[in-house]
Amino acid sequence: MIWVGPPRERNQTGGVDLAALALDTMNKWLDNLAADKSPLSTARVVRHKPAEAADACWDPAGKKIVEAASFDGKGECNKLYPVHSEPRLVAGAPLTNDIIKCQLKPVNFAGYKVKFTDAQKARMTALYSAGVCDLSKPGVGQGPIKGTYRRY
Repeated sequence: MIWVGPPRERNQTGGVDLAALALDTMNKWLDNLAADKSPLSTARVVRHKPAEAADACWDPAGKKIVEAASFDGKGECNKLYPVHSEPRLVAGAPLTNDIIKCQLKPVNFAGYKVKFTDAQKARMTALYSAGVCDLSKPGVGQGPIKGTYRRY
C-alpha cells in the first residue's frame, strides 16, 4: 500500500495528516485481527484488511484518489506526484533494484545515445576493461525470491 499526499508542516492545521491516518488504519487492521481467534493465516490477514488500506493519493485540496500505484506515469496520482527516475533505472536496471553485483558485457559504444570522442572511448575502455553491467541479465549468483514480498 502506498499513500502520497502534499507536504504537511508539523504544526499545520487542515490538509491530510497521512502519518495519523496510516496509524489509525494500521490499528484498525490489527484490532480486526486481534478480534478473530481463528488460526493466523494469510487468508485471515487479507480478510481483515480495512477497505481504506489501498493505494491512494490526496490532491492539495485533500481529495482522496484511490488507484493502484504504478511507475508508468499514468493515472491521477502520477500526474499530481510524478515519479522521477535515477541513474540506475536510466541505465536499464530493473525497477526491483535487486541486482547487487551485475554480470558484465563488453563496452559497446553503439549502444549509447551519445557520440563519444576518440579520447572518451579510450578512457572508457581503460576504465571498464572488464566490461560494463549487463542489466538485461540477473545479478551474479542471483536466484529467485522464495516467498517474500507477498501481496495482500
